[in-house]
Amino acid sequence: HSLLENVDFHTKDVSFIPDDKDKALIQRVLSLPIYKLDNDDKVYTEYGYFDPENETTGFIDCMILRKSRIDIIDYKLKNIDDEAYKNQLETYRRNIHRLYPEKEIHTYLLSILEADLEEVK
Repeated sequence: HSLLENVDFHTKDVSFIPDDKDKALIQRVLSLPIYKLDNDDKVYTEYGYFDPENETTGFIDCMILRKSRIDIIDYKLKNIDDEAYKNQLETYRRNIHRLYPEKEIHTYLLSILEADLEEVK
């Protein structure tokens, strides 16, 4: 999780990761199609927000601001099947929609160990 916070998603440089096994795992994750970026795309990690509905704050693991849409990615170590995760992503969607009402928002769960990405609608 912390390794993905420090990656440059545009260059996909993983040279800062000392462990070869971890490096290979992060390279596998970065090869997923969602991380194919245009030069104008902006990637935010640990993106903080305030939820006025619940008067709470939270952090989004990864948000990719693209020209026509926003992709929100929540990292999980392995299991991505918990129903609570879907509710968490809906909270993220609702709060980001307040900031970018004109953009289509897609939400995803990423199993880091499996390098498996699932869209949550």
